[in-house]
Amino acid sequence: MDEANSSAPSISVIICTFRRDDVLVQTIEHLLPQCEAMGAELLVIDQLADHPVGVQRRLDAWHRADRIRYVNLTRSGLTHARNVGARMARAPVLAYFDDDILPARDTVQSHLRNYSDPSVAAVAGQVVNLGKQPIHEPGGFSHIEPIEQFNALYGGNFSIRRDVYWAIGGSDENLSVHAYTEDTILAHRLANGGHRIRYDPAASVVHLLHPSGGCRLNDESQPTDESEKSFSKLYWMFVATHMPWTSRRRLLWEALRHGPLRRPNVMNPWRQPKAWLGFTRATVKAYRKARDCGPP
Repeated sequence: MDEANSSAPSISVIICTFRRDDVLVQTIEHLLPQCEAMGAELLVIDQLADHPVGVQRRLDAWHRADRIRYVNLTRSGLTHARNVGARMARAPVLAYFDDDILPARDTVQSHLRNYSDPSVAAVAGQVVNLGKQPIHEPGGFSHIEPIEQFNALYGGNFSIRRDVYWAIGGSDENLSVHAYTEDTILAHRLANGGHRIRYDPAASVVHLLHPSGGCRLNDESQPTDESEKSFSKLYWMFVATHMPWTSRRRLLWEALRHGPLRRPNVMNPWRQPKAWLGFTRATVKAYRKARDCGPP
């Protein structure tokens, strides 16, 4: 992409964050030099922030110095935050990163250079969990070779053309905090629209798997109702009528593992009534939302 004659950035890096503190600052510290070196903008979309004083001062200082654009939303929800970031972005390419990652030295540039090919609508980057190594795993996100026609995205490291993002409806705001299927739904919408995803292992991050905040299910301090835990899997199960029953049955099993069969609920049997009640409420809500939104 040739943005030499434009004052607008060529890529907008967006971090959607929820209840993360020092690890968020660390992530920004690693992405910011890449963004500044190539004239990219860095947006931080916070949600219901209640940071320690030192963390908030750091974020505010970066914002006042125009090194980042920071906003604190008054509602939580990853997909809503993604859409807010896309509306704020000034660049034709959006790059989304988790708030607990360590990027490779040229990850942002690696994302951007894929868009010199006009047939590329989105890029799936490499994601290596902390303590692991990239491996030969075609179809997986730690694979070591590029793949020209890929069929998935990983929410913690992907990019997409802004016009394509809105053409497919953006991120599905029926999902809330525990939005575990949001990247699956986005990839499905891309495929349905005839858009191409490329997998690029050079656009690599290490996922730190921070134990609290974000979408984490087992964070006992997470202020979400039990019915929210299994909702995203149930919602996609009801929406994805194109999938064979075996795949939808797996989603049901995963929803149970996120809900009443989640380890803390199994290890503490007195939590089972509340867990099953939450699962029932999630099922009803997911069915109604899927019915109202129609085919994916």
